Amino acid sequence: MPLGAFAPGHLINLPIIMNYKTIIFVLFSIFIETNINAGIIIEESNLDTCLVEVLYERFKVTDTLDIKNKFVTNYLTLRAGNDASAFYSAKRKSYDSISSRTFEATIALLSDKEAFRKMSEEAREVIFKLKKERRTIVHDRFDITNWYYEEPYEEPVWEITDSIDVINGLNCVKAMTSFRGRIWIAWFAPEIPLPEGPWKLCGLPGLIIYAYDTKGHYGYKAKRVTTKTTGYVELFNYSERNKTTRLKALKLKRKSLQESIAEKIKASGAFGIDPKPQNSTKLLEQRNYDFEETDYEHN
Repeated sequence: MPLGAFAPGHLINLPIIMNYKTIIFVLFSIFIETNINAGIIIEESNLDTCLVEVLYERFKVTDTLDIKNKFVTNYLTLRAGNDASAFYSAKRKSYDSISSRTFEATIALLSDKEAFRKMSEEAREVIFKLKKERRTIVHDRFDITNWYYEEPYEEPVWEITDSIDVINGLNCVKAMTSFRGRIWIAWFAPEIPLPEGPWKLCGLPGLIIYAYDTKGHYGYKAKRVTTKTTGYVELFNYSERNKTTRLKALKLKRKSLQESIAEKIKASGAFGIDPKPQNSTKLLEQRNYDFEETDYEHN
C-alpha cells in the first residue's frame, strides 16, 4: 500500500495558535452569545433505513513538504442506505447533540483541558448525500462561523481495473477516478453491493473499503464494517449556519488557515475587546496543505 503512514505511532498535533485561556474565553463567549441571540438549534430527521455502518480511519497530510512526518489521523463514520448516507465524526456528533441540550456539558468540556484538546481534533465537516433527491448537503465550521452549502449529487466517473486484492478479509477490486482536482484510487468490495464510500467518493458497484489520492495527501481505510446494523441514516444539525456555496467555502476556508483566530477576534472588537485594525490581517506561517477538492481558485 502506498500510504505507509497508516502505520501506528505517527500521530501529530497541529500547531496551537492561541493559549488555552484565550481559547476557553473565546469559545465560552461564542457559546453564550449564540444561545442567547439565536437560540439552541436541534434538527434531527430520518433520511433512510441504515444498511451499513463503516468506521473509517482518515489520513491527512498537514504539510506537503514533509509528508512522512506532518500528518494527522482521525476516525469518521459512514451510515448508508439505498437512498441516502451521512459521513461524520461520531464523537463530534455525540458532543454537539448533548451540548445543544444541556449547558453543563459545554462547561464540563471547556473545563477539562485534555477533553477539549481531543474534541478540537475531531472533524467538523459533515456530508449528507441524498441520492433520491439528487443533492448533497455539507456542514462545516471555519472562520469562527458555522456554514452549510448544497450542491447537486455527483458520482465520480470511475475506471474499474482488473486488479484484485483482499483487504480486511474482503475481496476488493481496484478503480480509479479524477475528481475535483485529485486522482483517486479506490478498492471496493462487490460482496457489499452498496455504491457508497468515505467523503464524496461513491458510485462503484460495491462499498469502498480503501481509498487514497495519488499524491498521498489523503487516505481512507475501513477499520470496521457492520452490515447487520439497525436504525436510520439521520440528517442532523445542532448549530445555526450561514449558507454559502462549495467554491466560496473552499476559498474562505483556505484563507482562514493563514489567519490567527485570536488576532481576528481582537481586530473585530467582539466581546468588548478593543479593536486593533493594524493586526486584523496578521497571518500565520504559510501552510503547505490543501483540501480533498482543489478545483477552486487559489494560489
